[in-house]
Amino acid sequence: MTEKVYRGKNGFVSARFRGSLAEKVKALGKGAEEALRPAAQAGAQVFYDEMRARVPVAEGVLRDSIYQFFLDRKSTDAKKVYVVGPNKGKAPHWHLVEFGHWQPYAVVQIDGQFVTLKDRPLPAPVFVPAAPYIRPTLDATSTQSLEAMRERYMQALRESNTGWQ
Repeated sequence: MTEKVYRGKNGFVSARFRGSLAEKVKALGKGAEEALRPAAQAGAQVFYDEMRARVPVAEGVLRDSIYQFFLDRKSTDAKKVYVVGPNKGKAPHWHLVEFGHWQPYAVVQIDGQFVTLKDRPLPAPVFVPAAPYIRPTLDATSTQSLEAMRERYMQALRESNTGWQ
């Protein structure tokens, strides 16, 4: 049985195997553990592709900051973790687009970059509505991601000569 769990306001998704499938993975040994990383990457790829398609700009820093990254420090032999989302170092404004924000200063575009003019406050702050792309990605593709992980896991098991058919 597979369990889908949503956690955190940043939209973390966890897929866990429980019951007889978890026991079968243990019984298969090393081949089953080695199949986890390609399976996790297949699920991450689904989120990555959809998130890049949903970013509300056709080009720019935010769109280019979307990445997928294998998180070795949180991964174990029995768990593989990928991070998918905006690189907060490249696009520190990601949350302003995802959740909306108040704009108290004038903003201009110079050479394709938006610049806040802090010496030019607006007469009244303006609310810039949210243009969510992370949360809708999770809603739209969580089932597809789990299916991609399952398919890639089964393929990797067959390739590893574990006897799994």
